[in-house]
Amino acid sequence: KRLPDMLSREGFINVHSETRALPVGAWAGADGTELRDNLATVYSAMRGPIFEAE
Repeated sequence: KRLPDMLSREGFINVHSETRALPVGAWAGADGTELRDNLATVYSAMRGPIFEAE
C-alpha cells in the first residue's frame, strides 16, 4: 500500500499493485531460499531511497 501511494504522489500514473503469497525460506526448498535471498537484496537496495522519499 505505501509504495503505490508514494509513486502516485511523485507523479506516476496508472499505478497498480497486486498482493501474492509466495513461499519464502528454506522450508520451500531451493526456490524458496533463492527468493528469500533475492528479496533481502532488493529490500536492502531500496531501503535508502524509500526512507528518503517519506
